[in-house]
Amino acid sequence: MSGLEIAGVVLGVIPIVQIGIEQIKGKRLKALIKHQQTIASFSRKFELEHALFHANLEKLLVSISDEETASILLVNLTGPGWKDDDLSESLQEHLGERSYQAYYSALTDLAALLAELQEELGLDDSGNQIRVDKWSDKVAKRIKDYIKHKNHLSVLETIKELNEALHRLTGDVLELAPIRANRRTKLDTKRWESLRKLAENLHDTY
Repeated sequence: MSGLEIAGVVLGVIPIVQIGIEQIKGKRLKALIKHQQTIASFSRKFELEHALFHANLEKLLVSISDEETASILLVNLTGPGWKDDDLSESLQEHLGERSYQAYYSALTDLAALLAELQEELGLDDSGNQIRVDKWSDKVAKRIKDYIKHKNHLSVLETIKELNEALHRLTGDVLELAPIRANRRTKLDTKRWESLRKLAENLHDTY
């Protein structure tokens, strides 16, 4: 799976997890009554990270394609555009090998983290609670333990750190893009100049 595909997966999973958090927040389950304020705070912060990730990705997509293509991708998260080889190659070229690997690694970590949280919330891929006997009690107990051990803080902090890393990486690359392009232009100019001089020397020789 390419970095572009993983980005689409992450963007699709985040709102599913957000739905699950909202569902838990809205349920008056005995096990969670004392934790409603914590869940509400977690929900707000998670939603903020969602917005930041969306903004970072939109900026990156526009930089490697155009506004229309980026809009189509962001609206249709399961569309074929996320698997487009040319667009994926453009992303790799735009970021550069080292930055692309860092971007890919961060996205992979974030995807795994969200999948784990989705499972803890007992959600299917549509954001619905998986229907099992006494699912509410089971989910409530898992979330209660999750909060008790402060796992939600670890998850939120990890997502935040990854988001900040992606933001810095995206910003740095966008700033470096014109510099790299100018450098390539200068190298191409020097290469053609060398070839021209070589051709002139050969012509003078014969």
